[in-house]
Amino acid sequence: MLTAASAMALLALPSVASAQQAIPEENIRENCPEMSDEDVQGLRELALRQYPPASYGRDNCISASEAQARLAKQSQWTIGEAATELRRLVATLRTEEAETFTGHWIQHSPTYGMAFGFTRDAEATLAKYTDNPEFIAVTQPGASKQVIEEGQDAVMATLEQQDVIFASAGRDYKTNMFEVQLVADGDAERLRALADRGEIELPDWVRLLPPPPYPHAAPDRVVAPDRLKAFPQMRVRNDMFMSTLVGVSDETGRLSLEDGCIVFRSDDGKTVMNTLWQASHAPDLSDPDRVGVKSLRWGNTVWAGEPVVISGKQPGPARAQKNRNAEPALWAEVADDVGAPCPAPYISVEGAQSETDAREAAIEQRVD
Repeated sequence: MLTAASAMALLALPSVASAQQAIPEENIRENCPEMSDEDVQGLRELALRQYPPASYGRDNCISASEAQARLAKQSQWTIGEAATELRRLVATLRTEEAETFTGHWIQHSPTYGMAFGFTRDAEATLAKYTDNPEFIAVTQPGASKQVIEEGQDAVMATLEQQDVIFASAGRDYKTNMFEVQLVADGDAERLRALADRGEIELPDWVRLLPPPPYPHAAPDRVVAPDRLKAFPQMRVRNDMFMSTLVGVSDETGRLSLEDGCIVFRSDDGKTVMNTLWQASHAPDLSDPDRVGVKSLRWGNTVWAGEPVVISGKQPGPARAQKNRNAEPALWAEVADDVGAPCPAPYISVEGAQSETDAREAAIEQRVD
């Protein structure tokens, strides 16, 4: 997670790449229904010159002038005399009020300023060290910053011991919790059950966040080994991680159903391989005459026998024993116990579109 200082720096830096970006009027009015016509127009005009402050103004429903003033203040808290004052105050609170100090962060509403959290007596504690009106005292029951920082390594070690995969972990200063974004369904319940039985220690300041549901429902599960022997796919969803497949080009070809397995055959004939799908894919056997794969993220289905474009493929073949995340979880029942159905090596598919959908999407991008 970003620290308060790094978050301020990111907000304050101008973005050359984002210049000349327009903000649609309906986008502002949808987010800020009570904003005046004058302020809406002011944000739209500002976006054409400086997109970051205009975007910030839209997100927080404030005028263009207020948005610019706030980002200027954030710059001052990062560099200069105001930054020196802030660093000194934080250092003092960490030392003198270690028992109750929870941290500091930028507060955007209801009052804008730099917030300082304490487990108790927030206003009285902060007043001992500063009378700066831009500094806001906030009471946050729970553990102090020192307690959480000293205990978070033990929490991470527990997660590792329990073979838990997570997308992110870190302090949320606004809630005064150490949040762990889990990747696998059921891990939150499993860890809490272990803690309730006393088998692991899970402090009250740890918040386990289950993975968000996919926006699209999976097709009804149909076990039909005579049509689909198996559906090799990743055990752990990867849509919550940053993609590292930069520069890996899409590949056109055709999915075919061969001996009960979904095979990808590239147009150039160089790739003929069983497919390894992501956890966000599900087999679709709703049509009795064909077999498809549905994306639970995007809602589209690709069908065996039709031209497709696959994206995000691994630069080399994936093997089941590469690592525990890549070990495929076989979805369908195995019709034959002799040998593994639909075995490795695989071509790992991040996403797939029909050739028609891919062509239409490319046209839309060119028009935009």
